[in-house]
Amino acid sequence: MTLNAGRPLRVLIPSDDHSFVPDQAAAYAGHGCQVVVGRRNLFLSNVPFDIVHLHWPEELVDWREPTAADIARVGATLKRWRRTAILIVTVHNLHPHGAVGSEPYRALYDVCYGQAHIISYFASAAMVLAERVNPVVAGKASVMHGPFGYHSLRRSDVSRESARRAMGIVASKRVVLVFGSLRFWAEIALLMRAYSRVMNPCKHLIYAGRYTEACGRLRYRWRMMRLRAWLASRSATVLNGYVSDTDMHAMLAASDVVVVPRIGALSSGIALMAMTFGPVVVAPDEGVFREFLQGTENPLYVPGDPYTLASALDEALAMDHEAMAVRNRSIGAAWTWERIAGQCLAAVESMGVESIGVESLGTESLEGEASCVY
Repeated sequence: MTLNAGRPLRVLIPSDDHSFVPDQAAAYAGHGCQVVVGRRNLFLSNVPFDIVHLHWPEELVDWREPTAADIARVGATLKRWRRTAILIVTVHNLHPHGAVGSEPYRALYDVCYGQAHIISYFASAAMVLAERVNPVVAGKASVMHGPFGYHSLRRSDVSRESARRAMGIVASKRVVLVFGSLRFWAEIALLMRAYSRVMNPCKHLIYAGRYTEACGRLRYRWRMMRLRAWLASRSATVLNGYVSDTDMHAMLAASDVVVVPRIGALSSGIALMAMTFGPVVVAPDEGVFREFLQGTENPLYVPGDPYTLASALDEALAMDHEAMAVRNRSIGAAWTWERIAGQCLAAVESMGVESIGVESLGTESLEGEASCVY
C-alpha cells in the first residue's frame, strides 16, 4: 500500500511484546508495508517512518510509574514524530493494571492519546469506556476493528490426549483452565468461591495464573499461602513460572473450559486466545466480553458474582466440547491482524496527510539503527 511518493509505507510498532506484535507486523508487511518493531526505535531520530503504531503507554517507560522526566521525554518524542508521521494508538487498558488512580500514569496516557491522530479499538464498548475515563480520546479519528486471534501459537502436533498425559490428567476429567495475570485478590477470591460451588464431579483445575497485585510483602505472602492451600485442597494442576508458546498450546489443548475471572477489566487476551484454540469461554457479562461472545453460546456470568460464575462453569462443563471447539475456532479464525492492519491503513489513507497536520512523509529509504525489520 502507498500513500506518498508511490513507495511502500514504513510502519514502526514500538513494542517488544512477543504475543501478538510479530503477527501485527507480518500483517502490515502483507499489505505491502515496510515494518520495524521494538520499543527503543521510538526514541531514535535517524530512521524515517510514515506510521507509528503504539500499544501500551506504560511500556514506553519500562512498565513502571513514570516520573515527570519520563512523561516529558515521551511527550517530546511523540510530538516530534507527529510532525512527520501518523500516530495510531490502540486502546488495551483504561489504565495500567493495578494502577487505578495513579496521576503520573494518567498524565502519561493523556500525552500518548493527545498526540495520536487515530485511536484504534477492539470493541465499541472499549471506545465508550475509554472516552469516559480518558476524555482526551473523545473526538479523535477512530478505527473500530474488532478482536484478534493468536493464530501463530496454534500447533497441530499437540493433541488433547498427549497434553493431558504429559500433565498427568485423567482423560475422563472435565478440565477448567485459569491462566494469565490476576490483578487483584478479589479476582482470586471470586475464582475460589465460584469453583468451590461447581457441582460437576469430574471437574479438574489447571492453574497457571500470576497474582500481580502490589499489596505489601507480608500480605502478599499470606495470600499466596492461602491460594496454594486452596489449590492443593482441590488437587489442581499448578503450573508455575514462565509459560512458553509450546506450554501455552499444551494447556489450551488439554482444557475443556477457560475461565476469565476479571473484575472491572476493559478486555483480556485470555478470551481471545481461548477462542483461537477452541475451549469453551466463561467470561463476565459486561463490556467487550459481552460484545465478543454474545451469540456464541459461551456462558457469561454477572461480574464479580461467584454464584453465577459457578452456574456458568457447570453449564460450560456440561457442553459438547468438541462441537464448541469447532464453533469457537471458526469464529476466532475471522479475528485476524490482516483485517485490523487493513482497516488502520484505510483510515490513514482516508484522512490524507494535509488534513491531519503531518508536515511531510519522508522519502528516505528505511535505513539506520532500527531493529527487527519485517
